Amino acid sequence: MLSCWILRKLRVSCCTIFPEGLNKLSKKIVRELNLDLNLCRDDIPEVFLVVDASNSIQLGREYEGVKRVYVIDHHMPGDLKERAIKSYIDKNATSNTQLIIKALSELNLRLEEKTLATLGLTGIIFDSKRFQLLDVDMLDAVKQLILWGGSYEKALELTTIMSINEDFSFRIAKFKAMQRMKFSKACKELIVVITKIGSFESRIAKTLIDLGADVAVVIGHHENELRLSIRVSEKALKNGIDAFALAKYISEKVGGIGGGHRAVAMVHIKSQRVTEGYVDEIFDVISTSLPGKVARLCTIYRGRHRGNERVKG
Repeated sequence: MLSCWILRKLRVSCCTIFPEGLNKLSKKIVRELNLDLNLCRDDIPEVFLVVDASNSIQLGREYEGVKRVYVIDHHMPGDLKERAIKSYIDKNATSNTQLIIKALSELNLRLEEKTLATLGLTGIIFDSKRFQLLDVDMLDAVKQLILWGGSYEKALELTTIMSINEDFSFRIAKFKAMQRMKFSKACKELIVVITKIGSFESRIAKTLIDLGADVAVVIGHHENELRLSIRVSEKALKNGIDAFALAKYISEKVGGIGGGHRAVAMVHIKSQRVTEGYVDEIFDVISTSLPGKVARLCTIYRGRHRGNERVKG
């Protein structure tokens, strides 16, 4: 929505597409801030400005046939970068919002709608895990949004809504995911968990990390697609385990396209129809092969680390 506002200020018409739709919490935030989403209707735009996505498989059928693509993203670059006429990608940025605010500053534009400034603050607070992840550009963006009239108090309230409002179906999904999960050890002290669920894959993966898993892979099966959410703990990161690298490994193993960050990544696998047997097949392949991959990455990292220590000594 922020990027659409910029385009309209530059006298470029703009509408918004959410390929996977808005979840219940996002809809609640839209209602709380009384935002006009200005959704695209029947006509698909000739030009796409893709925000917060690195691979074309994330964009749905609306993307098919689009020839002119621009990208603003903070994930590891995927195939969209290769297709883009121009891209603005910073994989080290904590949130996509800070990249948009930086673009506003470079265009000498001031965000005049206070509700959008509050929305921007909400996105940054959520992406940074309430400022557990920090970088200078992000703090500059927060300062600018507050100066433009964004309500930090309202943004905190909205992120609290996002964290405590679990609907009944998600609570059930957590128990189902735990019932179906397989777990193993890697490098003696890392716990690798793989499970499958009908939806909520990203939130389930986060829940498993919060419960003590070091690597969590959750297979979410939808009508014509599998979405694999991958998360790794701080301990895993310190042992050389990279979620983006695991996404790449899984996509090479079972198909699909992977993308994301060091700590969080996704794999999307398109299918004509997702059957229970197909999900089980993917689940078995990953649960059999992934722990060994994690162990190899960990062993290589520890070996290099010990070698560096000997050199220093």
